[in-house]
Amino acid sequence: MTDDHVAALIHDIAVKHGIALDPHDPIMILHTVNARLLEDNAKSHHALLAQFQADLESHLLLWDEESKKRTERIIQASLAASSAVMHQQMEAGAKAATASIRAEMTLALGSIDRAIRSARRITYVNTIVALLTVMAAVLVYLAGH
Repeated sequence: MTDDHVAALIHDIAVKHGIALDPHDPIMILHTVNARLLEDNAKSHHALLAQFQADLESHLLLWDEESKKRTERIIQASLAASSAVMHQQMEAGAKAATASIRAEMTLALGSIDRAIRSARRITYVNTIVALLTVMAAVLVYLAGH
């Protein structure tokens, strides 16, 4: 938290509430704690998202390899059969591979969606907690006067 930031905050409080604060006023501790909590929370979210991205990338590689293996098995089985059977098996294999990839991607997207919703909930909770902290600080300050 820079001195300019503190000065701007003190100015905003003075303008909005008509209360002059000193940069060393004990109420400023709440602002510092809140800023630190938000910073720590952002760092932990970043770490969680980085881990999630790494997990997702590793799963995508596995899915790619598995899709290639499935496709190779389908092609080998199709070459051994007659041309009519080969055509039918290739078509069925392509549909199966597409459905499998679609199902796996649907699961992956569902996981991403749940992670995003969870991150949003955490952000909302943090925002509410921050607002409650500020409101409590104002009430404590007002109760003292």
